[in-house]
Amino acid sequence: MKGYEYPVNSLRICVDEAGEEVLTGRICGVALKDPLSFTGLLDFIAKVDDAYNDIGQPQQHRVLRSFTEENRYTSYVGAPKKYHTAGEIDACLGAYATIEMVMTSRQGAEWQGLVKDLEKNILGKFATILECTDILREKNVIV
Repeated sequence: MKGYEYPVNSLRICVDEAGEEVLTGRICGVALKDPLSFTGLLDFIAKVDDAYNDIGQPQQHRVLRSFTEENRYTSYVGAPKKYHTAGEIDACLGAYATIEMVMTSRQGAEWQGLVKDLEKNILGKFATILECTDILREKNVIV
């Protein structure tokens, strides 16, 4: 979509391979400095959480703690820095499927938001991680 600006709480999910025993791809976003690669459904779920932790929006319901000196997680950021343009995000495509995920909140260690196709049509809304993955399965984004 020409002239579309991606919100900072939007991630592009680029699935390169999806099957009964394989799921690989990348997660990109305007406020995500580097793409995050995932291998498998559980890794995908963890990497989506990591992406939003790095961006700082939406804030997690629970406080994350680390027992190492390195503080990996960002607390809430009112105006996250944008590292990429809309054109750069538009160029990120998966070999198997590509969707947009917009996270509106993360309450009770769950996800709340919506999934869009590349034309920005809403494919479904979710209130839990399971509902999100069900939408992705229903739309053949994952198997």
